[in-house]
Amino acid sequence: MFLPSKTYMATGEEFSESYLLVNAKEASLYDIACILIRSTSFLNTKNFYNEQSEHVGRSAWDDVRRRFVIFASIVAQKVLMWAEKPIAGMGL
Repeated sequence: MFLPSKTYMATGEEFSESYLLVNAKEASLYDIACILIRSTSFLNTKNFYNEQSEHVGRSAWDDVRRRFVIFASIVAQKVLMWAEKPIAGMGL
């Protein structure tokens, strides 16, 4: 997979050298748990997680909070994907 060193908007304008891509559809329960307990280099080997960032000035506590937010958002996405058909069936 080709990873650009810079991320570009649709107009081709540069906006970030750091990014995080997470595909909740490809993440298993084990993968989700790994977000909290494994290193970023390990997670980058997984097909659901891709991060490019600079860790300058980030404390250990900031890293724990950031990983928890990522964990919570993937769990929320998984719940919404699971509830998609029942909610559609109710017409909501």
